[in-house]
Amino acid sequence: MAEEKSAPGQRHAASGLPGVNRRGRITVLRRLFLRRQGKTDGRLRKPDPLFVTERQATPMRRRLLVELDKGLSVVAADHAQRVRSLNEHSRKVTSRTMALTDELSAAANALTSVEASAPDPTAPPEYRPGDERHPDDRVRARRMREHERAVNRARAHHRGVQEALTASLATQADLRARIEQLRTEAASEAAGMRALVMAQQALYDTALLRRHPDAELLRRLLDAGEPDLSTWLGSLSSDDIEEAS
Repeated sequence: MAEEKSAPGQRHAASGLPGVNRRGRITVLRRLFLRRQGKTDGRLRKPDPLFVTERQATPMRRRLLVELDKGLSVVAADHAQRVRSLNEHSRKVTSRTMALTDELSAAANALTSVEASAPDPTAPPEYRPGDERHPDDRVRARRMREHERAVNRARAHHRGVQEALTASLATQADLRARIEQLRTEAASEAAGMRALVMAQQALYDTALLRRHPDAELLRRLLDAGEPDLSTWLGSLSSDDIEEAS
C-alpha cells in the first residue's frame, strides 16, 4: 500500500505528530487505523446528525486536533529556544555597535583636531630640544613630517573603527535575517503539520461517510476547513522575535 506523499514543510514536522514517519509521510499502520476507526464510527452511526453540537463532532477528529496542538507546541518551543540564542548574540553585537559608534565619533573629532593643528609654513618653526643647531627650514620640515605622520595615524584609526562598525552593522542585519528565517521555517513546519492532520482527517472522514447511514446530512454538518494558524504565527512574531537595532 502506497504511503501518503509529504507536502512542503512536512519533513521537519514528522517528529511532532503521531503516525508520521521521519520522511513526513503518514505510516501504513496509521492509515489502516484511521480507516478502521472511520468504518466503526460510521457503522455505529457516530455521530448522530441530530445531536451534532460542534463542528469537530467525533472523538477521532478532536484527537487529531489535539495532536496538532501538541505538535505546534513542540515547534514553538524549539523556535523560541533558537531565537533566544540568536537574540543573546544580537544583544552583544548591539552593545558593541553602540560602543563603536561612540568611538567613531571620538576618532572623527580627533582626526579633525589633528588636521587643524598643521604647522603654519609662514610662522617661525616650533623648536624642541636639539633643534637649536639646525636651520629654520630643516626644523619646519621636521615639524611638517611629524604632523603628517600624526594625521596618517588618526586617519588609520578612524578607518579601522569605521570598518569595525560596518562589520558590526552587517552582523546585526544578518541576525535579523536569520531570526526572520527561523520564523519562516517555523511557519512552514506548522503548515506541514496542518496538512498532515488534514490528510489524516480526510482518510477518517472518507471511511466514516461511506459507512454512516446519514452520510449526506453529516457531511454538511462536519467542519471541512483547515485549522487557523494566524494566532499561532502571531505569537511567534510578538513573543519570540527581538530585532537587533
